[in-house]
Amino acid sequence: MATKKRKTATAAQVESWKKQYGERLKKFEVKTSTNKKVPAKVAYFIKPDLQIVQAADAEHPNDPIDNVMFKYDNCFLGGDEEFENNDEFKFSLARSISQSFRILIGEVKNV
Repeated sequence: MATKKRKTATAAQVESWKKQYGERLKKFEVKTSTNKKVPAKVAYFIKPDLQIVQAADAEHPNDPIDNVMFKYDNCFLGGDEEFENNDEFKFSLARSISQSFRILIGEVKNV
């Protein structure tokens, strides 16, 4: 279930991902400076589906870090190199990927 080889996120690549993944395509930005002239670091990922969430839980039921990193490995598409080479960027993205699968809160009522 691993993603394809990671790519630099050119405008053409982002358009291709949009066509391939639709609304599952997400963008994650980290501002590394208060200077507005310094661009944010950007990563693109697909929102995990239930299949990825179940596989992560099956593979790593007792290790939350490995569970989150499994989702990173299966959802990260590409972007700035920091998201592969810097542990803080990588783990921040991994947590955001994991949290992008929303658990909806509803209300149970008697009938």
